[in-house]
Amino acid sequence: MISRSWWCRHILSARRSVPALSFTVGVCCGQVLAWFLPSLLINVVVVASGLIWLLVGTCRRGVCLGGIVGITVAGWGASLHPPPIAGSDVQTLVSVEESPRRRVPGEVVFIGRELLGGEGRLIRCRAVDLPWRSLTSVEQGDIVWVRGAITPVMRPVNPVSWDGWMWRRGVSGEMKVLFGTKALARSPSSLDRLRRWIIDSVTIATKDSRGGALFLSMAFGVRDVLSPPVEALFTNLGLSHLLVVSGYQVSLVFGVVLSALLGVGRAIRPSLGMRAIGIGASLMCATLYVLAIGSEMSSVRALLAALCLCISLLMHRRHRFAQRLVVTFLCMNLVWPWALFEIGVLLTFAALAGIGIGSMIGGEGRWRSLVWVTVSVWTLTSVVTVVWNGSFSVSGVFLNLVLAAPWSVLNCAIGLGALALVYTGLPGCDLPLRVVAYINEVIVSGLFGTQTLLGASRDVSLVERSVTALVLLVGAALLVTVARGRERALSLRAMVSGRNELPRS
Repeated sequence: MISRSWWCRHILSARRSVPALSFTVGVCCGQVLAWFLPSLLINVVVVASGLIWLLVGTCRRGVCLGGIVGITVAGWGASLHPPPIAGSDVQTLVSVEESPRRRVPGEVVFIGRELLGGEGRLIRCRAVDLPWRSLTSVEQGDIVWVRGAITPVMRPVNPVSWDGWMWRRGVSGEMKVLFGTKALARSPSSLDRLRRWIIDSVTIATKDSRGGALFLSMAFGVRDVLSPPVEALFTNLGLSHLLVVSGYQVSLVFGVVLSALLGVGRAIRPSLGMRAIGIGASLMCATLYVLAIGSEMSSVRALLAALCLCISLLMHRRHRFAQRLVVTFLCMNLVWPWALFEIGVLLTFAALAGIGIGSMIGGEGRWRSLVWVTVSVWTLTSVVTVVWNGSFSVSGVFLNLVLAAPWSVLNCAIGLGALALVYTGLPGCDLPLRVVAYINEVIVSGLFGTQTLLGASRDVSLVERSVTALVLLVGAALLVTVARGRERALSLRAMVSGRNELPRS
């Protein structure tokens, strides 16, 4: 049995290396508690927590103070949530807030912001059959008149349910559209026109092929262009995370651009000024990439998390990586309460933690770092997907280790460069993009054969899920232990180097 002193020693070590950890844990626990509390009890709990904070020892005050902050922030966010909307026959004027989804023939789904009444509530509109015909051409930024039955969206008991996800997005009701008009007004923004140009350019250059649709999905998160068999293939093989743009893709774009610019800078004139220019330009490219994806909450979160952590990693401040990771997660939960209930946020931070751990283990070796980053990212993200989805794929274990990273590089790095070349309009400028689409076509054809041979993913029981998650957690703990050992070695080497250089100065 593990002794109490062993736990205390490791807790104190974690507090010394990551000072913000205890406060962040308290914030997360406070927000979890606030989700299940009625609004009237939140103030009572905050006062009681304040009294506990005065009575507990110094070592626990960080957790208690974080709990008070977490409950307060979550309660404030809940009080600002717009009231629900309901009715069997409601008609209103809405502005389309995001690109509509057309996942099934004869259906269109979009989020509309209410323009009448002054409250500006969000309504999730779903039009089928006859209403779909009039709303078939609706785009983001359009103003349309809709009429139908609305079911209110309330905060459910289960925070990870569909209603919980919509409530956190600020949606007040779901409308089954019985009547809808064509766009009464259309005012697309510059970003809307950019996204439309991207989709049209890729479709024309790749001749509306499946490989081009995969590029749009993997690089820009456009899901509507994929056929149901392809989406089912990614789900069955445990590769559906490749179709969601997260911090991994954003950090990948940032890292590739930064590496290229730093290489050019070293060839021209190695200096700190050239390095700063490279970092600034890389930040601009990553920001433009997020805007092209669509400045939704998930992509903005990925940008904030990935860029902060990639900067700390690539500026040779690796010994502070864990602290920056925790601080970024803390800021995200303070700005967006209950962010810890979002699987996209958890996958983003799992991938970013894997990047940091793998880079630390790999050291200065480029290919060795790539291998360890791939292993670390897969291990940490698999813990999230197994616990969250409860499904497991034997083929997905192999494919995520071997295929996920290079395939993401192909679409998010090489593919984006090929798309930028298309923008120039030079003769033959679409050839690299067609090559990327062809490689995607070849890979997905091979995946269909792999699914036939190895089988699809299957739902696992609670015992199997627990055992699988435990094995992955043990693997993650081993990776963290190796990374910490590598960190200590680098710190000692830096101290010895500093002492040797001290007499010279």
